[in-house]
Amino acid sequence: LHRSVEFGDPRRAGAFTVAAAIAAAATVLIRSAGIALVLAAAMWLLKERRRSRTALFAAIVAVCLLPWMLYSRAHAPTPQERAAHGGAVVYGYTDQFWMRWAGSPSFGRITPAELPARIGTNLVDVFGRDLGGILVPALFRGASESGEEVVALGGRAGLSAASMGGASETMAISFLFGGIALLGYFRKIREHVTVAELLVPISLAMTLVWPFWSFRFVLPLTPFLYVYLIAGMQTLARGSMRAVRIALLCVIGLNLYDHGGY
Repeated sequence: LHRSVEFGDPRRAGAFTVAAAIAAAATVLIRSAGIALVLAAAMWLLKERRRSRTALFAAIVAVCLLPWMLYSRAHAPTPQERAAHGGAVVYGYTDQFWMRWAGSPSFGRITPAELPARIGTNLVDVFGRDLGGILVPALFRGASESGEEVVALGGRAGLSAASMGGASETMAISFLFGGIALLGYFRKIREHVTVAELLVPISLAMTLVWPFWSFRFVLPLTPFLYVYLIAGMQTLARGSMRAVRIALLCVIGLNLYDHGGY
C-alpha cells in the first residue's frame, strides 16, 4: 500500500493498490478480524489525499468479499441447526457480540449498559496481561505450558478467571511494558503516520468490545508492539541505544530460556 503512494508512475501505483486490496481482502477471508486492515488502509489513503486510489482499493476489496458474504448469508444456519450443532462456529458475529461469552448462548446476553464494564475488563487484560505475555511469557508460566497462554491468560470476564496472569507482580510488569509501548506509539505518530499506526488502534478497539479473553487477538500485533516498545525505550533513554540494547537483550534472554526449557 505504501508503494502505491511512493511510485509516481500511475500504472505501477495502480498495480500496487490492486495488490494491496487483494491482500487485505484475503486477510478478511482468512479471519474476519482482518477487516481492521481494510479500514486502516482506506483511512490512510484518504489521509494521503488519494481519493481515486481509495475508490479503487474499496472496489477491489468489495469484488473479493461480496461473493462470500452473499453466499454465507444465503446459507446461514437456522436456529434449529445452531442448537443442534452447539458450537460457536454456527453463530454470527452480531449474535456473539451480544452474548456474555462469545459462542456460549447458555451464559445469557448483555445490554448496551454493560458494554463499558466489558471494555474495562478487556483494557486491563490487554495492558495488564497480554503485553507481558507476549514479550516475557516465561514470567507468566513454566516452559511445559508453552502456548497455553492463548486460552489461559486473562482475568475474570463475568464467568470465571483464567489460570494465568492473575499475579499482581506480573501485571505490574505488563503495565510497565504497555506504558513504554504507548509512549513509543505516540513518538511514531509524531514522526510519520503509516498504515500500522491506524491498524493497531482499530484492532485493539475491536478487541476491547469482544466477549473473550483478548490475548489471541493482540498476539498478531506483536511485530508492531516491538517497534513501539523500542521507540518508547529510545524516548526514555533520550536516544541512548546502550540502555535499549540491554533491555532488549534481557527480553531476548528470557525468551531463549523459555524455548530452551520447552
